[in-house]
Amino acid sequence: EYKAITTRMMLQREAYSMKEKILNCRKDLSLIFRGLKIIQRMMPTYIPLMFCGAFVAAISPYVSLYFSSKIIDEIVGDRSIQNLIIYIVCLVVFDFIFRLLFQVLFLNIRANELIFSSWEEHFLNQKSFKLDYSYIEDSGVRALRQKIVDNRSRGGLKVLLQSVLWLFNAILSLLIAFIMLPRMFVM
Repeated sequence: EYKAITTRMMLQREAYSMKEKILNCRKDLSLIFRGLKIIQRMMPTYIPLMFCGAFVAAISPYVSLYFSSKIIDEIVGDRSIQNLIIYIVCLVVFDFIFRLLFQVLFLNIRANELIFSSWEEHFLNQKSFKLDYSYIEDSGVRALRQKIVDNRSRGGLKVLLQSVLWLFNAILSLLIAFIMLPRMFVM
């Protein structure tokens, strides 16, 4: 009987823990979407540029891999010089286009990051300007502001966006791999 009671208590604890995890997950997702909405409202081109950059970064290696596999297939198989030249030219051209596109996107993303950092600094300064003078001179308030500034590099909206993009890039890369790899090994 003691064993049955402890088992029942453990099951209840696991069920409560699972409900708590689901609620925490919902809360986290809510905060993530709220942060993304704030970024989108502040800088409408920033998020689309980041996703385009992540897309180009994810697809670029597979384009090179695809044409490389076609070149190897031509060398091993039919040995058609005309097809081989076409694949080599396509490899070089597409690789150049994707690298150029990535660099242009990267420069625009970097410019937006600098603007975003300036906006964050401006926002913090505006909050400081609205405080009474006695609060500005308070060492506790200054310590809290410094803590906010220090924590910005370890968290905040920018890190949120980078984490979402890392996840997007990983999922996209995995999907492309599942789509393209079987086609590359079929002659």
